Amino acid sequence: GNTVVLKPSEKVPLTMNYVCKLLAEAGLPPGVVNTINGGGPDVANALIDHPSVKAVTFVGSTPVARIVSNRCKGINKRCLALGGAKNHLVALEDCDLENTVKDVVASAFGCAGQRCMAASALVIVGEQGELVRRIKEEVGRISLGVGGGGMGPVNTPESLTNIRGYLGEIERVEGASLLVDGRATETPKEGNWIGPSVIMHSNASDRAMKSEIFGPVLSVIRVSTWSEAI
Repeated sequence: GNTVVLKPSEKVPLTMNYVCKLLAEAGLPPGVVNTINGGGPDVANALIDHPSVKAVTFVGSTPVARIVSNRCKGINKRCLALGGAKNHLVALEDCDLENTVKDVVASAFGCAGQRCMAASALVIVGEQGELVRRIKEEVGRISLGVGGGGMGPVNTPESLTNIRGYLGEIERVEGASLLVDGRATETPKEGNWIGPSVIMHSNASDRAMKSEIFGPVLSVIRVSTWSEAI
């Protein structure tokens, strides 16, 4: 059967190392799932170039996805390279308010929004003022901290600078507003902390609506119909 060699991000290696430990404890035979760690291009290039590796998958930023894809093409190796993306949720007018609010907030702000499947864009069909109000209210309940139920920091100073840059840019975008500004949240003194933010957009071409911010930021936009949302 197929075997896997996994290289987690050097910024967050512990989770997948622990998963592999659990797989071993569950009885998966040695060598079926393997983990290597390391930063920089050398480890990744060694994996891509190795003749025993028959196919490569990658998830990360768009520039690096292009590099991985082109390197695989150069040696005629199968590749699935997934670059930065936005994950959208659509709230129809008959949505269950309580469940929708909880699901949207949990998806957007779990892991401080730094996970590939974080739903960072919410498309609302119709006015739904109560839904927006309750999302703001729920976001306001999020506490910062590493204890149970708290939202932790982002993983690097560079991420923090990038997120703050997007929020600062929104202040200059016509028709967009910060419903919740995470920069104003009181944060612990040490670490890369920023509070959760919610942006209301009027234009789907706003940069924050299209780019993967990869942080605790939810973009919201209203449309008139289901087909417009799609």
